[in-house]
Order: sequence, then structure tokens, then C-alpha cells
Amino acid sequence: MFKQLDDYNSQLFEQCPVGLVLCRTDGTLTNINLAYAAILGRTVPETLNLNYWQITPENYAAEQALLENLELTGRYGPEEKEYIHKDGHLVPVRVSGLIIDKDGERLIWSTVEDISDIRRAQQERQHSEKILKRSEARYRSLVKTNTQIIWVSTPEGNCFELKDWIAYTGQSLAEAENGGWIDAVHPDDRPYTGEAWGVAVANLSMYQIEYRIRGQDGNYRYFWVWGAPVIEDDGSVREWIGTCTDIHDRKLAEAENQRLKERYRSLVTATSQIVWGATAEGLGISSEMLTWIAYTGQSEAEVEGWGWIDSIHPDDRARSTEVWNAAVANQGIYQTEYRLRGKDGRYRYFSVCGAPVLEEDGSVREWISTCTDIHDRKQAEAENQRLLDMLNHSSDAIIVRDMSDKISHWNQGAERLYGWTREEVKDQCIHAFIKKTFPKPKEEIIAELLQQGNWEGEVQHLTHHGNLIIVQSRWTLQRDIDHQPCAVLEINTDITARKQAEISLRQLNQELEDRVIERTAALQNTLAEAQGLNAILDNLADGLLVADTAGQITHFNPAFLAMYELTATVLILPTAISRGILEESTNGSSKALSNRRY
Repeated sequence: MFKQLDDYNSQLFEQCPVGLVLCRTDGTLTNINLAYAAILGRTVPETLNLNYWQITPENYAAEQALLENLELTGRYGPEEKEYIHKDGHLVPVRVSGLIIDKDGERLIWSTVEDISDIRRAQQERQHSEKILKRSEARYRSLVKTNTQIIWVSTPEGNCFELKDWIAYTGQSLAEAENGGWIDAVHPDDRPYTGEAWGVAVANLSMYQIEYRIRGQDGNYRYFWVWGAPVIEDDGSVREWIGTCTDIHDRKLAEAENQRLKERYRSLVTATSQIVWGATAEGLGISSEMLTWIAYTGQSEAEVEGWGWIDSIHPDDRARSTEVWNAAVANQGIYQTEYRLRGKDGRYRYFSVCGAPVLEEDGSVREWISTCTDIHDRKQAEAENQRLLDMLNHSSDAIIVRDMSDKISHWNQGAERLYGWTREEVKDQCIHAFIKKTFPKPKEEIIAELLQQGNWEGEVQHLTHHGNLIIVQSRWTLQRDIDHQPCAVLEINTDITARKQAEISLRQLNQELEDRVIERTAALQNTLAEAQGLNAILDNLADGLLVADTAGQITHFNPAFLAMYELTATVLILPTAISRGILEESTNGSSKALSNRRY
């Protein structure tokens, strides 16, 4: 039975998971189990060949104290120490022992427990705690850096750690605690602030809100307030911790940004603009093309990618696509004009301008572009071109020059009259091509033009071929939108042939006048002679009667009237009547009629 008991004890000794060792007081190992040898990384025989001091680090003071305590009390431990492993590293162990007597010899019976895992866990925990403390310090520094106020409250929501709050608001602790902190919140923000805090405390939810806090200077500033409950393992709230971060400048910036956005929208509306966005690759972004969609009537799905181009006039698509692709490839400004179909189905001309939005590294983040309605302007330009074409085909020379006399328009009539082409005179000073002789000083003409807005007169011009011509020149002053003189419209009509005809006509008139004067003088001489002859005949004593071949009496003298007792009135009657009266007078008279005829 004792033998069986010894065998059982021997089995327990060998298979015990804790290291067991029996050694003498001088350190000689007399018996060990497998667990003890395994702690040292050796076999049982290898370990028995060692002395206790060979597996223990050189720390004689500690070992001596241990042995002295063992002598006094008969036991030691549990103590933590280190053994030397076979490969040289130290193994942490926990040892306990007592002195026993065996066969009259004092031996030390010890249990040895490998606590490497425990020591490692302790080290890891200590390392974790160190990291945690470092993280906590960093977090506190970070919170303090990014926030102005840190506060802590009880689970019921009563703030008690308000050092930062008091420093900022100027409230005292008595004023701020027990909910008094809300008095420093803007009156307009207090109702919803208190309500939100009550809901968060009741539901153990995140507390997130914005409100204005009054500083010591009396000014209110916007703060972003965040709070969260600190939860225990059992789910209860230990406390609340929160921060207040000053966001006043951001709020002002947001308000300014919103104001600029509203101004931009108003500007877009006022200028009839369409604003649209595209990806860096040039593909339409439907969410950035709302004004395009509103104008064209396309859906968001239809404008996505390249779909927006379907609203452009078919004749303009190829050119628009080419210009757009070139701009995207070169990251340059996109400028073009095309006709865009509205939701009413009609096309209108638009001026299109786009630019890339660049990242800090120079890459394109997106494209932003506008379309401005220029349909009315295009129609006005077409009408102006039609009028210019009509002016260009005018027989008169039509010239437009600025106030420094640089030529901006030179029609075909000017080309024919002066001999220079439009390309030769464009943007050149007019005096380099036309030599002018004015009817009066040019300064007086300019002054009249500026005062009255127009001037007209005859001017001599010398052409490209050296011909001296006379033109009827009409100047009209043009003014800009500021009512300042900006250009002169000059219309010159060649009157050289007319002036030459006028000279010839004056010469002919002069010749005719000279001949009339000459003839008049001759006639006056003849009349003078006739008047002298009539005076002689009138004074004749004989009666005289002159008649033409038709019997018309042309002359008679007073003697004739007296001879026949006639009056001049009778003789100037029509021929038949006067002849009858005359015959009657002559037949009844005894006087003889002179037979002389003239």
C-alpha cells in the first residue's frame, strides 16, 4: 500500500504543471520534475547537473536576504524572481518554498511557476496604459487647440466642470452651474438649445447644435456645440463631456458665400445666362446643368455625358465639338458661338465661355461654363452688315475715321474714286493717302463739326493717280455711349465734271451776255435813227400815211389827221374798219389825197 502511495505521489510529482524542486542549502539540486526543467529549457538530467546558483542571476544581496528569511521562518515566498534559460534569456518565475527534514538532512522544497505570460500581459497592459495616457494627452491637447470651451456635466445634465465656460463668458461659477450657463446663450437661441439638451440627456444620444454665446466683451459669436455621454460597463452614464468650438468666422464666411451665390444667380438671370458644369474629361454633369435643362427642356438623363450637344443646331455641332475637345485637351479657355434650341423649338445664338477649375497640383477638377444669349446682337450685326454692304456698293466714297483720322471703313466707291484698296488704307491715317484743300481753315471746320455735329462743303482732293478732283464732302460726327466724339462719317461725291460744266456754262453765258449787249447797242442806234426820222415826218406840212402790203396802217403824221379831220383812235382800229372810215372820209372831201406812199 505504501509502495502504491509512493508510486502515486511520484506520478503527481512528475506530471505536476508547476515546477517542483528539492535542493540542499548549498544549492545542489537533488530532485526536479519535468515542469521545472521545461522552465529552464532543459531536460531533467541536464538540470540536475547544474547548481542552483548557475540558474540564478547574480543578485547575491536578494538571495542572501531570502535565505536569512528562510532560516528564521522556515519558508519563503511567494516571491518573483528570474531564472536563466538555456538560451540565455531570463524567465520570470514566482517561487515559494519551505525547509523540510529528510533522513536527518535539511532540504529546501520549492514550487516554481512560470509567469512569462502574466509578465508579458502586465507589460502589454502597462504599454497600453502608456499609449492610452499619451493618446489622452494628445486628445486633450487637440481638443484644447481646436475648441475654446470644454465642459463636463452629471448624468442628469447639470454642468459642474465649467472652467473654460466661465473664462470665456465671464459668468461666475454660481451663475453658470445648475443650468445658469444658458443665460450666456443668445436669447433667440435659448429655447431650442435647452430643448435639444433635454432630449439628448433623456435619450442618451449625441448632443449636436449651434448657438451664439456671449463673451466677456458682450459680443455674441456662433459656436458649434458637441456633447456625448460617457457610458459605464453596465450601460449607465457616468458623466457627459462636451466642447464648444468657435465657428463665427465660418458662419460669416458662409453667409457671405450665400450672398455671393444669390448675387451670382441674380447676375446669371439678369444676363440671360445658362450655367453648366462638366467633368475634367469634358462630360456633362446633369446636376450642374439645371439652367441648361430649364432652357432646353432636356431631362437630366438626356444632358448627361455628351447628351447636351443634341440641343445645339446641327450645323454648329461639329465645330462646337472640335473647339470643346481642343479646350479640354489643352486645359485652355473655351470660347465659341452656337445656336441653341429652346424648349419652344426655336434656335437662338449664344456666346459660350468655359474655364477649367484647377486643383493645387495644376490638374483639372471640373469645368464651369456660361452661355449668354446674343441672338438680338447677332441680328443687329447682320442688319448692320446688310447696311454696310449697301454702303459698300454706293457710287459715293464713304469713309469712316476715328478722331485721330485713322480709317476704319473704306467702301468700294472710295476705292474707285481715290485708287487705293480697303486693305491698303485700313487703320492708316487718311492724310497719308488724300491731300485735301479746304474752302476755309480746317480748324474752323472741326470746330463747326464738334458744335453742330455735321459739316458740308466743296473740297479739292488729290487721288492716288495724281488727279485733282472736286468733291462735295459731307461730314457727320459719331458719338459713343458717353456722348464723346468717337468717329466721323465722311461721304464724298465727285462733282468735278459738274464743276467743269458749270465753268463752261458760265463762259457761254458770258459770251451770250456780250453779244446781247452788242446787239442792244446796235438796236438802240437804229431806234435813235428811226426816232429822228419820225420827228421829221411828224413835222411835214404834207399829210403822210404809211401802210404795209396787207393794208395795215403803220404810221401817220398829224398833217394827215388834220387833212381828213380824223383822230388817231380811228386809224389804230382794225384794218377793215379803219379802211372803211378812211374811204368814206376821202370820198366826201374835196381835198386831194397825196399819192405818196412809204
